[in-house]
Amino acid sequence: MTTLEDVERRSNETARGKIHGAFLLAPYKGLSYTQFIELVEQGLLYSTAQIWANPKFYVELNEDQITHYICSALDCLGFDASFNSFQGGHCDVTVKIAFGYVWLGEAKIDHDYEWLNKGYHQLTTRYSTGQVNQNNGGMLIYCKKPRIDTIMEKWKIRLEEGAPGVTLTDWPESASAFYSVAKHERTGADFRVLHLPISIYFNPKDKAKGDVAVQAAQ
Repeated sequence: MTTLEDVERRSNETARGKIHGAFLLAPYKGLSYTQFIELVEQGLLYSTAQIWANPKFYVELNEDQITHYICSALDCLGFDASFNSFQGGHCDVTVKIAFGYVWLGEAKIDHDYEWLNKGYHQLTTRYSTGQVNQNNGGMLIYCKKPRIDTIMEKWKIRLEEGAPGVTLTDWPESASAFYSVAKHERTGADFRVLHLPISIYFNPKDKAKGDVAVQAAQ
């Protein structure tokens, strides 16, 4: 006879299985908001792995096209993920689950730091409520330039300059990713944002037929 423990053990054998298993077992074992956020973040890692592996297929796409792909991948994992849903405005990524849990994401290509700053303020002051079980979100930063480590270090500086009291903590699950935590303007509660860079820079030095070489943006 198959038990819940058997299902959980088998599910944990793969990243995708772990997410599917958590949703399958939720009616029996429950699912906290913290666990939901962990699943969303793991889902983002899984959904963006192919972008990292094959940047030449994404480097010429725009923000909406890349984000739609990520939303579709999250949806296939079992999340209720929607693209460009209206919540105070057109939020790029909205992830929900039946428990009333919400995670919001704003996506930006790294044109410049004013553009990233606009996205951060859209997420934290326009789309998010700051309510209980709705106090996490993410910035998906599509990097067309080389050296995401340099890009993200400069972004940290801009955040600290523009958001007094913000605290930053590295997220070791992905290169140069980090969390920011600041008081939400509407509720005064802590609002945590995962700043997740996704490199779509592609400029191989051994030119091959069919390659799309993109130089760093001016």
